[in-house]
Amino acid sequence: MLTNRIYYRDEQPVVNHRGDRMGFLKQFSLKTKMLMLCLFISTVSMVIGTMAYQGLNRVEDTYDVITDDIMPKLEDANEMFVRYRRIRITLRTLGLPGITGEQTAEAIRAANESIAAFEEAEKRYTGHGFTAGQKDLYEKVHADWVAFKDVGTHVLALQKVGTPESMQQIVKIFFGACPAAAAKFTA
Repeated sequence: MLTNRIYYRDEQPVVNHRGDRMGFLKQFSLKTKMLMLCLFISTVSMVIGTMAYQGLNRVEDTYDVITDDIMPKLEDANEMFVRYRRIRITLRTLGLPGITGEQTAEAIRAANESIAAFEEAEKRYTGHGFTAGQKDLYEKVHADWVAFKDVGTHVLALQKVGTPESMQQIVKIFFGACPAAAAKFTA
């Protein structure tokens, strides 16, 4: 074979190999070569793992504002909107003709529970603080919430009266003031 020709120069054999780069490994046994391969793979894995760990820590440090500030605010804002929708649905239930006393009591209980949950979510939302411009938007939405809540408490008060005239007023509210207040709140 051409790769293993031995040439003598000054009485010393010179081995002429193509790609003699790995020739030093021939002196090791198969067991030693396998151990060296495992050590090399382990070292590469540790280096890659260390780099990945440090990279993830940098990403976490850079974007922790999202998980610590923005996500909780979004959850609270979503909770507020869901509770608003629940209040609106339960108040509309009170205007249905032929509603029983039991259904009325359940709707009133659900509306009051949703109002309390809305206000609790609003406290958490404001507890996170505001960025530039957010406070103005919040104040507008809060004023619209107060107006909507006033309409809702007026409906609840009329429902307690329970006369046919109060029921007609409730229906008028549902076709006038309630949609107007809801439109301002959800705009």
